[in-house]
Amino acid sequence: MTRPLFAYETLMILYAKSCLVCHRQTELTVCRGCYCVNFCSDHTEGFEMYHSPHCMLLKIYLNLHLALMVIAVPPIYENISVFPPEREERSLSNMRDFLGFCIYQEDERWAGKPWTDDLLLVKDYNYSVLLSEPMTIYYGMEDANWIRKLLKPVCIVHVIFSIPMAGTEVLVWEILLHLLFSRVQRLVIVFIEQDTSIAIGEVELCERCKAHEKRIDFERTSLAYEEYISGMEYERPNIIVMFQARVTKFTRAFVMEAKHQRCPLLITTESEEKSDQILRTIHRALDAGNARLSIYQGENRFRSFVPIKAFRNEGVTYYNRYLVILEDLGDPDILDLIEHISANRRPIGRY
Repeated sequence: MTRPLFAYETLMILYAKSCLVCHRQTELTVCRGCYCVNFCSDHTEGFEMYHSPHCMLLKIYLNLHLALMVIAVPPIYENISVFPPEREERSLSNMRDFLGFCIYQEDERWAGKPWTDDLLLVKDYNYSVLLSEPMTIYYGMEDANWIRKLLKPVCIVHVIFSIPMAGTEVLVWEILLHLLFSRVQRLVIVFIEQDTSIAIGEVELCERCKAHEKRIDFERTSLAYEEYISGMEYERPNIIVMFQARVTKFTRAFVMEAKHQRCPLLITTESEEKSDQILRTIHRALDAGNARLSIYQGENRFRSFVPIKAFRNEGVTYYNRYLVILEDLGDPDILDLIEHISANRRPIGRY
C-alpha cells in the first residue's frame, strides 16, 4: 500500500480480537458488559481481575458510538460565536469549564454544583472530541508561554491525524480564530494524511468575524507529511500538530522535514510512556548527541471526555490525554532533558 493507513484501518490492526490475558485469537468469549474486549476459556478469572476496573468506561465508549448513529447532535458552532468571554470575566481551566460556561451557563443541571461526568449528555462527549483539537493548540501553547508564535497576521497550522470532520463540522476550528482574534487576521488549517473523500462544507464565519474581515482557509490532503512538504508549494507553518501520535510516524525523514520548518511541534498521546518513547525517537532521528530542546510536557487540560482503549496496557485512556510541545526542532539536542522528564513528571519549560 502506497498511502498512509487511515485511523480506522490502524484500529482494525491494533485491536484485532484476542484474549485480554494471553492474546489467543481463537475460541473467544466477548465481555457482556462492554462488548469491547474478549477472553478465552482458560482465563475467565484472570480476565475479570484485569478488566473490571475498565469495563464501565468502555461501556460508555460503546454506547456513545451507538447513540451517535441515531441521535442528531446540534452543531457545536452555534454555541461558540460569543466565545471567548472577556478576560476579566472568567478564565477557563479545562474542557468541563468550557462546556459549563459557554454552553450551559443558564442550565439548572450545571448551576450551583460541581461539574461532574454524570451531568454530561451524548452531545457533550461529542463536543469534547471536536473541541479538544483547537483548544489543545491554544491553551497548550499558552501554558508553555509560546502563544506569541501563533500571533501573526496569517497563522498557518499543519494538522496530522486529526479527527475527520465532514461538512460544516470544521467550523469548530473557528474557536481557535476567536482565541487568537486580536492578532490573527487569516487562519489556515491544513489537514494532512487525511481521507480527501470527506467533503468540507462551505465555511461561513460568525458575524463578529465577518465584521472584522477575518478568514479561515481549509486544505485537506492524503499525502504523507514528507510528501506534502517536498512535492508541492506550501506556506510555512507557524505550528505542526500531531494528535494521538504514533511512535512509528517519527521517522528520520519526518523529523528532519519538521525541523526544517523551524516552528513548534505539538504532540498529543495516550500516556506519559508514549510521549517519552516519541521524544527518544526524535532524539535518535536528529542524531543530536547530548544537546537539549525547549520542551513542555504534561496532562492536557482540554482532553476529550470520551474513553478509548489503551493499546499498550490493555486499559483505558482518553483522546488527547497527554501533551508534549517542542519549541523548535532546530534547537540543540535533548538527551539529558529526556532523562530529566523521566525522573520528574510535571510540565517543564526551558532548561
